[in-house]
Amino acid sequence: MKFNIEKTIHMNRNKIFDIISNHHNFKILLPRVFLSIKIMSFRAKTYVAEEHINIFNDEKIITSKYVINRPFSREISILGGDGKGSHITEKYTEICEGTKLNMNIDLKFNKLKIINYLLKNKFIKETSNIVNCFVYELEKRD
Repeated sequence: MKFNIEKTIHMNRNKIFDIISNHHNFKILLPRVFLSIKIMSFRAKTYVAEEHINIFNDEKIITSKYVINRPFSREISILGGDGKGSHITEKYTEICEGTKLNMNIDLKFNKLKIINYLLKNKFIKETSNIVNCFVYELEKRD
């Protein structure tokens, strides 16, 4: 299931990357989503984490790879668990109002292939709500 989300963040792009480059901030920004995070490996711009998350009203343990191209983009790939093969690309562009976030999301649901299409609007709405919370929490820190 592929979709895009665009949001304006009323914050400087470098400040955003100061926050999102530190994985410890995920539990602070989105405590209802990120229940625990364990960094498995870390190298320069890339790290792999085991994440205990609550998403779409379902708790999951996933392994994610983050590639950070500061201050332009962040890529997230789900390497293991439910959603394996999913990919999220976040691009950050400076604008007059702050920063424009453009997310390209490709979610894979291993157990839900048949009903995938029927639930697409629900998942887009839930994902958009999570992004709204993320933006709100970022802007509180400015």
